[in-house]
Amino acid sequence: KYKLNYFTLYTENVFKLKDFDDLAPQDGITAAQVKELEKYAAPYHIQLIGNFQSFGHMYKTLSDPFYYKMRETEDLLSPAVPETYQFLSKVYSELVPAYPSKFFNINCDETFDLGMGKSKAMVDSMGLGAVYAYHITRVYDLLKPYHKRLMMWGDIADGDTSILGELPKKMILMPW
Repeated sequence: KYKLNYFTLYTENVFKLKDFDDLAPQDGITAAQVKELEKYAAPYHIQLIGNFQSFGHMYKTLSDPFYYKMRETEDLLSPAVPETYQFLSKVYSELVPAYPSKFFNINCDETFDLGMGKSKAMVDSMGLGAVYAYHITRVYDLLKPYHKRLMMWGDIADGDTSILGELPKKMILMPW
């Protein structure tokens, strides 16, 4: 009726993952439930877009001591540690295929504490915008095999236009 043809579920820590079964609550959403929701939405011409917080807004995940090594701050992944990309790669391998949409939202908004933890040396040598773009490019490369058009919130790039030229060209930056 309203021509709203896309829907996304906020899945920082509610998607049940086999490799990280401690992240989601018992009643978290499963890949089977996503398929069921897709089937229900299809006759209404609604497409589900998968998403996963891939930089900031990671408080619930990073509050578990098992994930501390990936912390920049209490709610921000650090681009300075390899474990960040190993973690994201495993999460994506399970989460992304659950959504048939050609789009996937990596979020990556509100990363205001970047450079205040393990990435401080990176930020000091490369610059804040370059480190942000570095992380987005790493995430983009992790998601290439899934052939999705990536979306992300544009608040950080909008605040530092030097980032725009460093981001992969096919990304969609969304205002909020």
